[in-house]
Amino acid sequence: MSITHITSLSLEDITSELSQNILKERKNFPLRSIMIVVPSVNMRSWLNLNLARISGLCANLRFLFLEKALEEYFHFRAGLDYDPFQRTFPSQDAIQRKILTFLIENLNSEETKFLGSFLESIPRAFSLSAKLTSLYKDYELNRSSWIQSWANEKGLDIPSISHRPTPFPKEDEYYLFQKKLYQKVFLNSNQPSTLIQFFSQRSF
Repeated sequence: MSITHITSLSLEDITSELSQNILKERKNFPLRSIMIVVPSVNMRSWLNLNLARISGLCANLRFLFLEKALEEYFHFRAGLDYDPFQRTFPSQDAIQRKILTFLIENLNSEETKFLGSFLESIPRAFSLSAKLTSLYKDYELNRSSWIQSWANEKGLDIPSISHRPTPFPKEDEYYLFQKKLYQKVFLNSNQPSTLIQFFSQRSF
């Protein structure tokens, strides 16, 4: 499977270049569904409209976001069964829901006591869950030595993808809260709970 990376500050240039690549691919493999990885729903809509304008037809194209495309690619590379209609790993929205559920269910626990009455407001809890979802993704990608350490504490092996370990921050209440939440929600089994965990275990 060949991969072509197209980037430009001009959407018109991207669409034109992509249209030429699609035409070339279809000459070689006329029945193959072409996968196009896009960064957003808006980009997908733009390409759908403008590819049809350029070539007269926009059909048999699969628009996927990066994580979904990588999930599919790594499954095939690892020789695992893959169902394109069912997500193997939770989406970012699903991850946020898991975190929000934990926050609400553990409103009066030791881990959340330092937050006081903050979590009694659902909008505030939702906002915190969104922030934590973003932070955990950043930790998995850019501070993976933290995730490795947190996993080791649970007896799990998740290799670090960082070439150089990131220094740990001061172990204040908020850091310990983040660690405990991640361990309880995403490190509760030997199976990877997120796509990044899956990549780490398959790549190293």
